[in-house]
Amino acid sequence: MLAALPGTVRPTTALLEEEAARSGRPVTLTPVVVDGAWDRFEAGDRTGYLAAVATAVDAAADTDVVVLAQASMADAASRATTAVPVLSSPARGLHAAAHLAHPAPAPPDRA
Repeated sequence: MLAALPGTVRPTTALLEEEAARSGRPVTLTPVVVDGAWDRFEAGDRTGYLAAVATAVDAAADTDVVVLAQASMADAASRATTAVPVLSSPARGLHAAAHLAHPAPAPPDRA
């Protein structure tokens, strides 16, 4: 799990562990704070921020999956060159919210 802010590590780790326990799948998390990324973000250097995150994603090539802890990191996934799957919250979160707001209609009863 990659984070740009140290304060994001604990809550994101807890969330991932909770979801893993719910699914019954064991996970081993290795939280990494991307050095200097948040400083770039705060300075308005979005390109440098995303490049730092993408470099960290590529460095995590020995993992099964990389989770990006902050929504602001999402665009770094497409900049990374690794074959490791990269998960970020915006797309999944928006999909879940849309589903909750407008659930798919039930199939017709064919009795």
